[in-house]
Amino acid sequence: MKPSAQRMLAGAGVFVVVSLGLAFRTGLGTPASFGLGVFAAICPLAWIQEALASRSMTVPALIGITLVIAITVVLGRVWCGWLCPAQFVRRFLGGRGQAAKDQADKPTLDISMDPEEVQADVQRIVAGERKRVRRASIPEGSDSRYWVLLAVVISTFIFGVPVFCLICPIGLSVGLLIDLWRLIQYNEVTWTILVFPAIIVLEFVIFRRWCHTICPIGILYGLISRLNRTWRPQVDYRKCLRATGIDCKECVKSCPEGIDLHHPLDSADISVCTKCRECVAVCPGSAVSIPFLAKEFTPSSSDLSSHQDQPRR
Repeated sequence: MKPSAQRMLAGAGVFVVVSLGLAFRTGLGTPASFGLGVFAAICPLAWIQEALASRSMTVPALIGITLVIAITVVLGRVWCGWLCPAQFVRRFLGGRGQAAKDQADKPTLDISMDPEEVQADVQRIVAGERKRVRRASIPEGSDSRYWVLLAVVISTFIFGVPVFCLICPIGLSVGLLIDLWRLIQYNEVTWTILVFPAIIVLEFVIFRRWCHTICPIGILYGLISRLNRTWRPQVDYRKCLRATGIDCKECVKSCPEGIDLHHPLDSADISVCTKCRECVAVCPGSAVSIPFLAKEFTPSSSDLSSHQDQPRR
């Protein structure tokens, strides 16, 4: 089964569970606060807005955000890749990660067939990535999502209202689900059943790069996932077609975040990886994998020289 189909099933499963919770009143909550009682995983941005708006912090909310942080540290930005309703809306509207398109259009570095030069280039990239990982997590000013996040925090504190929740596509999707359930169960019709989907479509039609330029939730998960060290994609250079002189960009083109595993310093940071597994699925040489703990691999001269006799394309 393709990763995209797996993600669709995972997202559908969440909405089925939420729907069952509404039908049988199990109290499982919604994707913004999902769980039982105090063990409910809370959206990090909703938690911040609630704390700022109420000028207080409850124990259940603190437990909920702690649970989310722990899950994100272990799994990374898995929410954005597998469960967020926004990705399904974007897919329905025919959109693809603009970051992937931008990154795929960038010229790649030429890889010399000389084993020593290739090995030196790989070592430079690996050393640069280690330095990048150790570097303090300072938000880059060029990412507009940080400014959106700052605006949300300031406006919520000033007005005492969770501003972003009013337009959040996740909240609107959940609200639409609840409205549809009320329509089926109680024959209750509200104006929001038309307004909510209209706003969602408008957001993704006008702001086609919503997830990469506006969404403050995704950037929050990205900040937390800088601590993530498990299930990170890695390349086995012994299998990669680039080592044979073939300018293969399939993994870069498929990545919705625009991550280039070969040249991490020139692409999006690995911490924004959503574990979507598209890079694994499209790699023609089966060189990309997502192990529990990535093993550092630097090809030796013998590994690289074995490709010299292979024809170029």
